[in-house]
Amino acid sequence: PPAVPLAAQHGAALHRAAVVQAGGALLFRVPERSGIPLSALAAGTRVQVRGLVWKGLFQWAEVQAPGGLTGFVLTTKIDLSRQPDFRSTNP
Repeated sequence: PPAVPLAAQHGAALHRAAVVQAGGALLFRVPERSGIPLSALAAGTRVQVRGLVWKGLFQWAEVQAPGGLTGFVLTTKIDLSRQPDFRSTNP
């Protein structure tokens, strides 16, 4: 299933910011741990969350990493709390 978009406000997409937790995170093309990672994200990396999706027993976040690379990370590897939101005119 596609990722569920986060809230929209005044015609601009509202995307949640998150920070990769200690230990880092792997960025996958699809929400499956058996896939080949696109990239390894270092702890402290700020990402833009575009949506959330459940795959099996795991919740994944569709994120855009620095440099524009987009993929999926396990939500247990990022901190969604206390981060300011991104605002974009490109939903």
